[in-house]
Amino acid sequence: MTTDLDLLPKGWRAMAQELLEKARKQFGGIVFTNISANPGGWLTVDFDKHSVGVEHNWRALKFCEGYSSMSWHICSECGSHRAEQRPGYVFAICEECRD
Repeated sequence: MTTDLDLLPKGWRAMAQELLEKARKQFGGIVFTNISANPGGWLTVDFDKHSVGVEHNWRALKFCEGYSSMSWHICSECGSHRAEQRPGYVFAICEECRD
């Protein structure tokens, strides 16, 4: 498990950076324990449940799940929002990068 964004597909790095910035604004001292590319093709985001207040835990979880779901449509090569899961590719990729 890692939080090193440089290990993510290059097209997902801006999305992951946005996740970190927005999460820190909304949830203060949130501590991420894992931000990685799941071998199944999506962004995995885990955080220390004790780093946010109990009253914010559910919102933080849904916030992170939203970015995980978003990764299905973000090109892993260029970061465009026109990507799809395609045969022969682990991560979502857009038409332009596939060709």
